[in-house]
Amino acid sequence: MFKIIISIFFISLVFAKRPDWYPENPLEIEAECMKKYNVNAETIAKNRSFQLEDTPIVRSLVFCIAVGKNVYRPESGYDPERLALGLKYGLNLDCNVDFLSNCAHSHNDVESQEGKFFDFFKCVFGGIEGNCEKVQ
Repeated sequence: MFKIIISIFFISLVFAKRPDWYPENPLEIEAECMKKYNVNAETIAKNRSFQLEDTPIVRSLVFCIAVGKNVYRPESGYDPERLALGLKYGLNLDCNVDFLSNCAHSHNDVESQEGKFFDFFKCVFGGIEGNCEKVQ
């Protein structure tokens, strides 16, 4: 009985940390987006090592994942707190919210939402050092 109570306690801690807007199945969302845009293993490896290529497929992939995980909402745009949590849960990066906000606002002149979000990600990846920390 004690083990069951301890297990429930730890499970509730895990779920308590995840905000209600963040999906319970983020890896499935990523897999669906990768399948949808037919992304190859090399591109996936580059993206995970913060090397984004500016191609239509990568732009669509990054946007698909962000929208699927509710990190970016097309109807309301950027929310630096959501972006910070999305990076923390998705890429294990703890980033300064002001830095994320500056990256987001510096690319508001881009017309397409995919392009806007891709440019935001390029800005973040370019400024990881000094603005973000890797978390375990």
